[in-house]
Amino acid sequence: MTSTGAALALMFFAPSPARHDLHVSYGRVTIERTTVTIRLRMFTDDLSRALARHHERDTVDVEARPVADSLAMAYLGRKLLVSADGRPLAGRIAAAGQEDKMWWYLVEYPMAATAATLSIANRIFFELFDDQQNLLKVLPSRYGDETSLYFVPGEPGPATLRLTPPEPDAANPLDLGFAMPNA
Repeated sequence: MTSTGAALALMFFAPSPARHDLHVSYGRVTIERTTVTIRLRMFTDDLSRALARHHERDTVDVEARPVADSLAMAYLGRKLLVSADGRPLAGRIAAAGQEDKMWWYLVEYPMAATAATLSIANRIFFELFDDQQNLLKVLPSRYGDETSLYFVPGEPGPATLRLTPPEPDAANPLDLGFAMPNA
């Protein structure tokens, strides 16, 4: 086989390194007294493409930190919307990394301890894919049981959660609603 033939065979039969048919992001949300933390996972190639488009660049290397983190936070600030009592919360990337073909961010959003509601809309990649699906799992906390939030382009949210902690035990004013295992 000639080198031209080998190149053509490679071009037509080699798998594309970044192709996938599933357009999805997954996240976990934890809510503590003054912080909402979201660990968000998405395909690295989708993230790179979205950041390049959002910032009008040819490409964005998500591994080129801290520059890529700054670009990502600007994007997430417009697409991953978090508010408490109707007031937008400003997030910051606390950590980031890669797992196989997925990239993840740990984003922290400080909030007032007195917040009564938390609203979240995850609209990442809606500008890229009509079939994008974004799933956020809200982990159980003193504010309630585990729940899942699902966002698609036709139903972009926001979803609103009530932050109503249980009343402290009158006999034990330090009881914040957490159960301790029996010794």
